Amino acid sequence: MIIETTCERGIVRLPMELKFQHDTFNVKVEVPDQEISLSPSVATEMRPRSENSLGIRAQIDAILGPYKNLLRKGAPLSAQDYKDIWHQHIEEKHLGRK
Repeated sequence: MIIETTCERGIVRLPMELKFQHDTFNVKVEVPDQEISLSPSVATEMRPRSENSLGIRAQIDAILGPYKNLLRKGAPLSAQDYKDIWHQHIEEKHLGRK
């Protein structure tokens, strides 16, 4: 279903009369390029993956780079170890924490 609505101060409201099967679900929102005002670094981050200069392998290497030696030579990591590595990367990237 395609719904046409208005984005007002970053909020997109769907018609109230619609009833949904689930409380939470994914939607796609197409925003016209001329409506976006971003700094160049943010614009690069938001480009579709096919347009990014880094391939998936390079992105994975960037995430795991600091742990490369540990991953190759150390004891096998648990699922929780990998989860912790991923969370640390996300915090560094998006929250500037180290």
